[in-house]
This record gives sequence, C-alpha cells and structure tokens, in this order.
Amino acid sequence: MVLFCSVMVSHGIWAEATIPPGNSLKEATYISLESRGAQEKNLTLLLKAGAQRVKSTEPNTEIWFALTREGNQFALFNAFTDATGRAAHLNGQVITALKQNSERLIEGGWENGVIKNIQNSTILVSNNDQRDRLDQAQLASYLTFKPIPGKEKELDTLLQKVVALINRVEPNTLFWVALKNEDDSYALFAVFSDMDALNAHFSGVAATTIQQNSAQLIQDGWTHGVMKNIKNYDVIASR
Repeated sequence: MVLFCSVMVSHGIWAEATIPPGNSLKEATYISLESRGAQEKNLTLLLKAGAQRVKSTEPNTEIWFALTREGNQFALFNAFTDATGRAAHLNGQVITALKQNSERLIEGGWENGVIKNIQNSTILVSNNDQRDRLDQAQLASYLTFKPIPGKEKELDTLLQKVVALINRVEPNTLFWVALKNEDDSYALFAVFSDMDALNAHFSGVAATTIQQNSAQLIQDGWTHGVMKNIKNYDVIASR
C-alpha cells in the first residue's frame, strides 16, 4: 500500500534543491490496455518479446516499459528525444505486432482498445535517471491531475523543485518524469527498484511538497485531485 506522511519541507532542503540540468527527453507516450478474456499470459509474453524488439530496432526509443496491474490491466510507457522518435515507434515493429494481435488479445481491439487510449505528452522535466539500473525496476506508478486555471506556471516551477529533491534524496526512484498531456492535464510517471523505494517516494519530501501545494495549484486538491488518480503497476519488461 502506498504510504504518505506529513514531512515538513525545511528551508535547508529548499535552499539546496537546485533545478537540475536539462534532460534530452522531450516527448512521451502512455497507452493503457485491457486484456481480452483469459489472454493475460499471452499479452504478457507479447510485451516481453516487444522489449527485445525495441532494443534491437528502435534506437530513438530511449525509455520503454511494459506494465501490468490487477491481472488484466496493462500499460506501455515510452519516452523519446523528439517527435521523430515517437513517430518511428508508433510505426515500428512492436506496435505493428500489437496491432496484428489486438483482436485476439486486447479488449476493444485495435481502434477502441489501443488507439483511443494513446496519451501523447510533452516532457516538462525528468530526473537524472539511472539507465544502467532500469532493468532492475520492479514497480511503477502513473497519476494524472489538472491544474487550477492560471496556475500552470507555478505548477511547472514546483515540479522543477520536486525533481531536484528526487535527484538528491531518492536513489531508488530509477526514473521520474512530469508530463503535460495533449488535453492540458498533467501526469507523473515513475519507476522503482522495489516496494520500499515506492513507499519511500510517496512518503518522502518530494511527494509531500506536491501535497502541501496542491490546494493552491491542483483542481480538487490532494485527496480527490491526485490520490484517487494513482495507478501502481508491476513492471513486465523494459527496453
């Protein structure tokens, strides 16, 4: 269970939390899927094979995760240096294989089970991710929220401070990214080495910083605007 606490942010932590250097990741895509009937195992096998295909055929797909939760719920998360990398991925061998098997494996088939669930995003900021450890990732979280109108710039600034804190005090948050979605909502995606790391993240100073500012910046505040939108996943495979 994700844990949260009310750790107060000291002036000392804020003083040392500098904005990190720019990251080359600029674009991301998140796709939610639901397996059809009893096809969870077959979809899992397809996605595991897809990880190897991404490695061998998609040099511009920098980050790729296949995820699962609650048995029949799946997701794909990808990050790219530019829109060209995203386009190459969405027209590549892995997505083609998913399309060819979608009627058999995915509830809703290709159009209603995949295409309508694609969420393209611009990356606002990401942590100093540990590429050499991403294959150790066991868990991931994805959450969405909507800014209070007119508070977008303040929220962007807050997320810059949050990622600096993650870089400083969360060595087992292997990848963390803040996203601006096409519908103007925001999203946070993160992967962790284990459950201890996930709990440390959500009970730590970075998450608490968002919580303490949520009433002023996020529609419906912390409990209804953030907490209820969290989805935790097991990692099936990564690039």
